[in-house]
Amino acid sequence: MDYFFQGSTEDLLLHNNYGPPEEMPVEVFFREEEDMPDVERCAMDICEGKVLDIVAGVGIDSMIL
Repeated sequence: MDYFFQGSTEDLLLHNNYGPPEEMPVEVFFREEEDMPDVERCAMDICEGKVLDIVAGVGIDSMIL
C-alpha cells in the first residue's frame, strides 16, 4: 500500500520453507508485462481458456491473463 500510494521503495523480507529470509524489492509486484522475465511471459502466452489466479499477490498475472 505504501508503494502504491506513496512510491515507497523499501524491500520486503520474504520468509520461505527452503532457506533464510530473502529481500525482494516491492516494485517487482507492480511491474508491467514487458518487465517480466522471458520464462514468465512464455507461461502467460500458453495459458488458454479460463484461468483461476489463487495467489495472494497484487494481481499482475490476473490483469495480463
